[in-house]
Amino acid sequence: MDSLVYQHILGTTYMETLKYYGMNKCTIYLQQDNDPKHKSKSTISWLQQNKVRHITDWPPNSPDLNPIEHVWHLLKLKLQWVKIPHKPHHFLTL
Repeated sequence: MDSLVYQHILGTTYMETLKYYGMNKCTIYLQQDNDPKHKSKSTISWLQQNKVRHITDWPPNSPDLNPIEHVWHLLKLKLQWVKIPHKPHHFLTL
């Protein structure tokens, strides 16, 4: 994925998700990691033009500061005990 694809996702999926949940882009902050497509000049410009508030300085490799990492950890703990039979029609259970 490059910066242009990322910006397209922000302009569609991200904005639609905010609207669906009744969130206002002016009252929340977008958190991104230091991936090059997140920090590119064109993405920063896109965020500014679309008035998307975002955290500009995020330390690299800081999973303790990233809330989603805690969610992934809890999900992994719960799923480790789920037994799913190895049958093709059960594949979508997860």
